[in-house]
Amino acid sequence: VGSAVGSARLPAPPAQVGLLLAADVAYQREGRGLSALCSTVRRLAAGGGALLLAHKCRHPELDAALLQQMRDEGSMALEEVPRSHHHPDFRSLSIRLYIGSPVAGVSGAAATPP
Repeated sequence: VGSAVGSARLPAPPAQVGLLLAADVAYQREGRGLSALCSTVRRLAAGGGALLLAHKCRHPELDAALLQQMRDEGSMALEEVPRSHHHPDFRSLSIRLYIGSPVAGVSGAAATPP
């Protein structure tokens, strides 16, 4: 999701998206682009779709913001996949995998940042 293309300008999503895949979509320390990412996820997952997100931890403040904004703005609660479930050839201390599920509101706890 680039800042040049806002989610409001994207075509209408299909009636239902079952699974969204995203990798390496948040990397700037100041979180530039997170709001656009979250609104796009919310829009595409509006029919109840899930999210599989691979995130490389680079900046603790960005990692925390990603989890919180995805919940608050993306309406997606992220749960970290334990490293023991990652493929052993690709397991990394800096890579986190999350399963996101839609939330009706913003109550409840999001995943704990690394």
